[in-house]
Amino acid sequence: MKNNNIAPFLHGKDMQKKFYDTIINISNIVANTLGPLGKYAAIEKTLGRVYFTKDGVTVLKYLNSNDRYENMFINAMKDVCNKTNNKVGDGTTTTLVILKYLIQESYKLLNNQCKPRGVSQGIVYALECFITNMKEQSIKATEEDLKNIAIIASGNDVFLGNMLYEAIKKIDPKYGYITVEESKSVDTSLEITDGSVIYSGYASSHFIVTKDINYIEYENSLILIFEETVSSIELVVKCLEYAISLGQPIVFMAPDFDTNVLNNLIINNYQKILKVSAIKINKGFSSISEMYKDYACVVGGNTISQSYLNIQNIKIESILIKDYVGSCKKIIIYQDKTLIINGFGDKEKMNQRCLEISSEIDSDDVAPDRSEELKERYSRIKSSIAVIRVGAATGGEVSEIKDRVIDAVSAVKSASYYGVSVGGGVTLLKMSVILKEHLLKIKCDYSEDFVFGYLAFCDSLSSITKQLLINSELSDVESQYEKILQKNIDSVDQYIGYEAFLGEFCNLKEKNIFDTTQALIVACQGAVSICKMFLMSNTAILKEIQNNIAPNNYFS
Repeated sequence: MKNNNIAPFLHGKDMQKKFYDTIINISNIVANTLGPLGKYAAIEKTLGRVYFTKDGVTVLKYLNSNDRYENMFINAMKDVCNKTNNKVGDGTTTTLVILKYLIQESYKLLNNQCKPRGVSQGIVYALECFITNMKEQSIKATEEDLKNIAIIASGNDVFLGNMLYEAIKKIDPKYGYITVEESKSVDTSLEITDGSVIYSGYASSHFIVTKDINYIEYENSLILIFEETVSSIELVVKCLEYAISLGQPIVFMAPDFDTNVLNNLIINNYQKILKVSAIKINKGFSSISEMYKDYACVVGGNTISQSYLNIQNIKIESILIKDYVGSCKKIIIYQDKTLIINGFGDKEKMNQRCLEISSEIDSDDVAPDRSEELKERYSRIKSSIAVIRVGAATGGEVSEIKDRVIDAVSAVKSASYYGVSVGGGVTLLKMSVILKEHLLKIKCDYSEDFVFGYLAFCDSLSSITKQLLINSELSDVESQYEKILQKNIDSVDQYIGYEAFLGEFCNLKEKNIFDTTQALIVACQGAVSICKMFLMSNTAILKEIQNNIAPNNYFS
């Protein structure tokens, strides 16, 4: 190592202590944002601007350390929480609150000479039991439930919640999509527009050239769809020249790209010769060719098949790109999905294609799997996209509202798919009791370390209720928690918790206060994932520093 001030590695108890302290410190900061009375974090951004937010994953994103080992562990937490956020759009704060308690108990067990593998196995088994019970008790969300979740997830903002609920009602909840963008005015508005979502993203992150943005967005973009791997540089150059002549961005969609082709596109984009990107299409259907033709129909183009061109002996120089290219008003490309907004496909051709798909769906001999595939294809052609444009007086306020709306969108969609559970930490509290009762039936079959790990997970489920009470600044939190716990033990049908927004103890189920079941499951999975890393690791090794300059991922 070139830098003598930093040890090249940490091992054993030194490493565990550093990992433990980092998790506790970071979790404490993010935990303060939990619930309606959670506190805002002020984040310094470029040009001296300040951004206030209660969004857990955003707060975590901006937390870094001068200590490189701490930063290593913070990045490990970010990786897990980003996956949680990508799945349900919410849950980072819940993940870290549960993690904090789980790590505290695990660290105590390690210091008491418990074996990490046994503890880890107990935690994992408890998680599996938890998931099974959560799915069994999950409640199908009613229209009123979805509306309430929209309001609660929007930060108890009735206006935003109602707008989101209206958006959900107007689009297909399964195949439609809701996107959030900044408004050009101070008003927040909703627009329903034609659009499709494709669950395939950019072929390389190098197409992103704007700092602090993780997506690509083009307006009035040309779109070319290839049925096979794009391997001809000559054909690509011809397409690029066509886009340059029109002064429009161009997006290539294909199952794959040869390395030379992809590098050519990245260089053209990076050097700002033109705006160009590539999407690697996942093979979602058995009838791949039909899927490509569906996409082409939406954007008003035709697919290109290199093998067909070869069979027909069609030379590249004789191809008219205008016969194949489609376009759309706007395209937004993320890592794992693409939104095509207002594709310029011919409405009559789109309707005809949908009629053909409908007739096959209605036929007597269609197989169930094929029927589901056809329904998805139909919805992709006819689906809508809701655009919520967020406006406010300042840029910081816009960003904060946008965070809340994005979380609420994911919460409502998750609730519509997977159902809901009573919120306020009460379902988790009841699950803790249920899992402990289950332990009585299995305790004799497992080691002491396993049992300790199992109980650590059970007890960690109570942490959400406790943190909500702490953030509500109630006096004697432990006593208030014990009252809530006892009332829920005494009555299976009662879901007594603290309604922080109203400042009262009540039956949260009767108040229609719900969390999405999937969000609670994914949050616990995230907490266990990080805890397993902690239990099963004992060495941290730094990437070598050359010439005393820290690598690019080091934040000072």
